[in-house]
Amino acid sequence: MSDIDDWWPLLHEQIRRVLVNGIWLPVSTFARDEIERLGGPESDGPYWGLRDGERYMPQSAVQWLIETPDFKNFLERQSPDPRAAYFQRGWPRRQN
Repeated sequence: MSDIDDWWPLLHEQIRRVLVNGIWLPVSTFARDEIERLGGPESDGPYWGLRDGERYMPQSAVQWLIETPDFKNFLERQSPDPRAAYFQRGWPRRQN
């Protein structure tokens, strides 16, 4: 198992965003499996804090995460995709 600073940058941006914004929420099986695939701790291993049958980021990982640039960047609101706004404005309206 490698340290968090080895596998964190390899995680997909959306998984990192979810982990940052849900820092005190249970970590999904999908995210834990992806972390394990990238060389991190085992999905069901002792690394993860276990409370009420759910797995959480351990306190040491939360402290590490708060100090990373990702923490501030991912807490900011994402700007909307301008293409999505274009399609919403340009979508034909149903005539009654």
